[in-house]
Amino acid sequence: AQRLLYEILDSLAAVRFDWNDRVFSVGASIGVVAVDGSSRSVNSLFRAADTACYAAKDQGRNRVVVYSPRDKELTRHREQVRSVSRITSALDDGRFLLYAQPIVPIGSDVVRPTRFEVLARVEDLDGHLAGPGEFLSAAERYGLVTRLDLWVVGSALRALAEASVTG
Repeated sequence: AQRLLYEILDSLAAVRFDWNDRVFSVGASIGVVAVDGSSRSVNSLFRAADTACYAAKDQGRNRVVVYSPRDKELTRHREQVRSVSRITSALDDGRFLLYAQPIVPIGSDVVRPTRFEVLARVEDLDGHLAGPGEFLSAAERYGLVTRLDLWVVGSALRALAEASVTG
């Protein structure tokens, strides 16, 4: 199957087309999964093939990647794809939270700090709070960081406005 798929990639690479006075080439990234007795469901097969396809894109496109549950890189990628789904749903559902941490010199007797570091956390569906180490790299890699940045800035500015009105 891999030999045939690489022949298809070679055929696609030879295709060129003109559009708006520019020449474009055609390519593909192909994810392959074995359908055998260990296959649990059609959905799990599609998820595995999708993971392999994204891994092919990450490796430079125009590649064939065969899914293996023992492949650590594919496992990492699958976890990042799940993170993207969790980040998107958390943003949609309002499960991101901001915390303000005062910035004061060690040993300071400052009673009312004037500087704060804003920390983003996300609450998962089980109520667990996850820090940026658990979601930021996936957000950066898959183009969600701008949406997340906009949420952080907007939420921080709203919190500042509310604090100035009440305090």
